[in-house]
Amino acid sequence: MPITAELMSYLTIYPFIIGIAALAIGAGRRERMFRRKKAAQLTAEVQALSTEWFFVQQEQIALPDGVELEGGRMGVGVGTVGSKRGLDTLTTHARDGSADDFGSFGIFEADTRTRNTLRALVRTEHEDRMKYGHVHEYPNGFGNDPPATVEANVGKWGPEARRFVEQLIALHQERTKSNPGEILLFLSMGGHAYPGVFIAEELHQRLPGVPIFAVVNLPSNEAQREAFYTLKPRYEQAGVTGFLLGDQMERGAITQDSTIGELFAGFTAASVFSDLNSRFNNIANGIGQLVQFSYAFGEVVARPVQATPKTPTQYLVYRDEVKSETRRLVELIERGAGAPSVRGEINPERHQTYDLVLLALEPRDVRTIRDLVEEAREIEDEKHRGITRSHLHDKGNYRAIYAPWAQKVDPDHPRCQVAVIRLRSLRNQPGDVAELVKLPHCRTANQPNATGNRHGAASPAHPNGTLPADVLAQF
Repeated sequence: MPITAELMSYLTIYPFIIGIAALAIGAGRRERMFRRKKAAQLTAEVQALSTEWFFVQQEQIALPDGVELEGGRMGVGVGTVGSKRGLDTLTTHARDGSADDFGSFGIFEADTRTRNTLRALVRTEHEDRMKYGHVHEYPNGFGNDPPATVEANVGKWGPEARRFVEQLIALHQERTKSNPGEILLFLSMGGHAYPGVFIAEELHQRLPGVPIFAVVNLPSNEAQREAFYTLKPRYEQAGVTGFLLGDQMERGAITQDSTIGELFAGFTAASVFSDLNSRFNNIANGIGQLVQFSYAFGEVVARPVQATPKTPTQYLVYRDEVKSETRRLVELIERGAGAPSVRGEINPERHQTYDLVLLALEPRDVRTIRDLVEEAREIEDEKHRGITRSHLHDKGNYRAIYAPWAQKVDPDHPRCQVAVIRLRSLRNQPGDVAELVKLPHCRTANQPNATGNRHGAASPAHPNGTLPADVLAQF
């Protein structure tokens, strides 16, 4: 057969194409081998440094084998402020991989538009545990009416609030096959202040053995602050066993709001990874009825590492730098220089104090930092015995709990986040609470700071996390 031009083109072009393809396949294989070798080399280098360098925990924290979150917690948000704070707490749990600790979550908000806005904040994967309560008679909400006015009209909204509670409990039982072990009740002190009492009563009547812990942020409105003083005994009669208090008039109110979510998520993580029984209902029972939290945040420089340009960047942090920053923050809290959620008299009776230490590290590395920090604190206690200090570490009724913390790293500002949150009991007599709800400038002079010691206000933290030299000089 004669060789035509067309046949000649086939004979020359096809081998060329096949050759190019073979080269590409070979190059791809070599590239994959290079990546695997590079990744293995990096892994080996990191393992060699594993006693001194830790990876920053950015993603959800993987649960240990065989451990499941059984949905033992119920969350309830009442009103706009309480519901937003509750949803922030749920979102924070989701970031850490512990959203399943909430078997159910209810939002009771009369205002239709606000309720729809709140619903838009809920992640799609969490809708299966959500229940929303509404009031047909009040589509625009309660208009910040005082508690007495809202209570007088209970017949207009009470039946729907009762059905909301019944449906929420049924949802929880359906999803978890059991009753909740604890209820977090996020309250608002506006028009929904009295409905909070009503919902607490309904929950307690149906779940009498379940502790109800309320989260309250005292608003800037003076009349609404006084509503807490008026309704507090009724909340207690309704079954509320304790109150975590914040104050919008305190410095750093926005940070304070976000700290609430970190606090609850931190204790959830600690209940899984700590060797202590750190479920929040156990913690709250040991502290007392009125709980103040003070907090301090810090960070440590992280170093980016990347096996190949196509693999995600990870971040390493030096062990001793994390230990030093943790000790600095703990010392800050011990000296009363943390930011308090609310200012009041520390309860002198025997109540437990807890320090929750959050580290953006893998659980095993958190335990390493814990051991190093606690060893240093014990040596300090031994050598400083007999010296008057505000420190509680060497006293009774004190415990430090360490927990892992998932925090995304900003590539432009790579840091490993560290935080310490202290929980303490406040005096709970009527006169103390009456003083507590006053606007700060109206309170009795010489109020105590976060430690309960009468030596002025808590010292402000410098933006970079350190205290100013003139403040340090006071110590």
